[in-house]
Amino acid sequence: MSGIISDMQIDGLIGTVVAFVLALTFMGVYRLNALTDPNLAEHRASHVRPTSRLGGVAVSAAVLISLTYAKVPVKLDILLCALPVFLMGLSEDLHYTIKPKIRLGIASVSASTFIWVQGSLIQSVGLPIFDDALSLAIVSALFTTFCLVALTNALNFIDGINGLASGKTMIVSGAIWMFSMSYNEPGLAVLSLAIFTSTLGLFMLNYPQGRIFMGDAGAYTLGFLLAGCLITLHHRHPEISPWAILLVIFWPIADMAHSIVRRRLGGKRPDRPDMMHMHHVVMRTLSVYSNNRIKRQIANPIATALILPLAAVPVICGYVFRENNMLCMSLTLAFFVGFFALHASLVRLSKSRTRSFKSIEA
Repeated sequence: MSGIISDMQIDGLIGTVVAFVLALTFMGVYRLNALTDPNLAEHRASHVRPTSRLGGVAVSAAVLISLTYAKVPVKLDILLCALPVFLMGLSEDLHYTIKPKIRLGIASVSASTFIWVQGSLIQSVGLPIFDDALSLAIVSALFTTFCLVALTNALNFIDGINGLASGKTMIVSGAIWMFSMSYNEPGLAVLSLAIFTSTLGLFMLNYPQGRIFMGDAGAYTLGFLLAGCLITLHHRHPEISPWAILLVIFWPIADMAHSIVRRRLGGKRPDRPDMMHMHHVVMRTLSVYSNNRIKRQIANPIATALILPLAAVPVICGYVFRENNMLCMSLTLAFFVGFFALHASLVRLSKSRTRSFKSIEA
């Protein structure tokens, strides 16, 4: 086992170097050619200068190279399954707009291909009434497709400030590596380590200053790969609670679920972006409570530094209590309540503080 770990560490170093060098190259090409950045015109933009969105391309290439040269044999099937969502994201990074329904359709193609190639299905959610339905192959396949599509999009929901999506990717892939080592899954261990180390190469340039972004290609591809790893892990080891798996990927799922519910209640389309994600609210709270002394460029990385430790707590719980279904279910519900409550509290605090400033000025 120690020899395998040593080999994986060497393979991991390859991923970090490749991702860092490619990302650095994309940054140089972008700036030397003085390329424009249409995203700066959006009110949601958290950056102030033209920035390349091809960081995810660098990470994806680094993962592929790491696995190609890995001393522990790893099938590349899952990377081929991710190709449709990668190309979809790359098109959007190159400023070709794709309609939401088409995006969902392409993600469904990747998910269906994954199920066909890997044969991994979600056949239990730890609740007998639903498990009976999931015993039917067609129901299980449809539910697995839905979960893969949801998880593929979830990482993109939190990709709004420097280092948050890449940091969360490293936390999740690190947890998958620990699960894989605990349950003797060397293939998943190599893949998750390749994701971790390759993302680290991007993180060093993405945080704290945001010199290059992950982009949609990276968010969709990494979201899909993480989802595929987690579903495969649970399929092969049903003793792992499905709620523990959900805890590992909790933060992106919670932000996505909260955004959809919030927009629906507000009479807005769930696919329409806004500035009310948790990371936006944290940034705004920092600015308001510092009397705007903390500018956006500073509030951005500080928000990431505050959120990532919080996002790691459910992951740790999921790993520690991985075979205790009832406890993991209870923790998941508690974390969802906590997430919604924290968001509401921060919004209320920011509004009350803003009103206080206005009354003083008046």
